[in-house]
Amino acid sequence: MVLFLFFLNIIESMVKYMSQEGVTMAIYEDTAKSLIDCEQASEFYRFQGKKSVKYFDVEAPTVISRDAYIYLSRTLSHHEYFTVKRLRQVINQGVLSGLEYQLTRANLANMSSYRRIRNLIINSDQVDDLHSIRIVCDKSIEGLIQGNCICPASKNSCHAIELADKTMYGGGYGLKSEWITLLSYMTYFNAYQRITKDSLLQLLANMRRTGKIYQRNNIDFLLTNPANYNYEINPYLLSDFNKYNIMNCLGQIIDNGSCLPDSELAVRSSKTIKGVVKSYERGKEKVLRFMDEYYKKENH
Repeated sequence: MVLFLFFLNIIESMVKYMSQEGVTMAIYEDTAKSLIDCEQASEFYRFQGKKSVKYFDVEAPTVISRDAYIYLSRTLSHHEYFTVKRLRQVINQGVLSGLEYQLTRANLANMSSYRRIRNLIINSDQVDDLHSIRIVCDKSIEGLIQGNCICPASKNSCHAIELADKTMYGGGYGLKSEWITLLSYMTYFNAYQRITKDSLLQLLANMRRTGKIYQRNNIDFLLTNPANYNYEINPYLLSDFNKYNIMNCLGQIIDNGSCLPDSELAVRSSKTIKGVVKSYERGKEKVLRFMDEYYKKENH
């Protein structure tokens, strides 16, 4: 409890400082880099469209739905690839649905059709609520996911982790039910940005310039710039009891058969759970101490 009160005082003392423009991005980005460099944290990415099942509400990292699979990219490269693919679908199946225009290389090369597509995007309500989400979580959950994922065709549990796009830039995972809950408990903080109409127009211009519709580098300007993201600390990080949430959630995963029978979690349950909790608690302390040190350094 003393440790919890210490960390709570740290966060309260930083609130005014972190409200300054630009500070929030810098402290979270530096914290994430520090954790990843020392192999304490991992990153996942998600494209969230208008009709997607939501993982994080953009106002707070709260799980919205556990009834459907939530797909996450393992790597930034896969996130770029998948985001370009989905945005093309949004434009073709939403903005241009039922029209003679489609987002093709030929139409982009033709100035008249290119301008027409631009105007349709500008005046469309089909491209609202598009987001790129970055999730920074404890490293141990990456090991759990890798040790319990399976190709959809081989899946024999309705809650098993799906391995998706495994041949494309590192692929991704589909999580459901208790696995989504576990990720929400073990996330340190998340970052999100809205994909605006201006961003779509820039993507369109890049596609026209390169002559390549699916090239993931066409969206580098948006997804590789940390300054584009809004960062939020996970409220669970400030709870002294979250380790019990993690323990109970792992127990539910085992009891419900949502892990593979030959996985470390199933075979060495007690040891694995203790290791995961220890890793999370160690990472949590590093996050809060690093943020406190950053705050003190910037204010001296």
